[in-house]
Amino acid sequence: MKKYFILLAVAALFASCSNNATPETTESTDAVVETNFIELASIQAKGADFLDQEVKTTGIVDHVCRHGGKKILLVADGVDIHVFNDERFEEAIVGKEVIVTGIMKEDRTDEASLLKMEEDAINEHSEGEEAETRQERMIVYVNTMRDSLKSAGVDHFSEYYLDYVSHEENK
Repeated sequence: MKKYFILLAVAALFASCSNNATPETTESTDAVVETNFIELASIQAKGADFLDQEVKTTGIVDHVCRHGGKKILLVADGVDIHVFNDERFEEAIVGKEVIVTGIMKEDRTDEASLLKMEEDAINEHSEGEEAETRQERMIVYVNTMRDSLKSAGVDHFSEYYLDYVSHEENK
């Protein structure tokens, strides 16, 4: 049984190395769990390779979202990623360098999502000048995104984010 776990760990190590991420192994009494470390600068480019997998990255907590406190913005070297949590983040982590463990997720913008945004903007039941301005801005945004998709020759844009698992201060 021990040989099986060692063989499994070696195979997983080779597979994860092909994705240019550094595996970190943690052992429990039941199984070996690998968490890939990805530089924050690489997450948007390599996110698809780790979709729905647990990853670690490091950065500075720029801010905790004011609307509920369940989202942080992690930044490093001019790039950022959102980290979502079911619970509120403590304000004390703002400005600290942390190592975040999370599940890689994708927010996809494609024609279907653009149609939904457009419909929502048109069907908004608010009245007044502010609502009209908001509606116009959304229509311009949707059309700009459509033009961008067409110019790029792709059917969607992906933005990756993390569903929070844990964090620790980077010392």
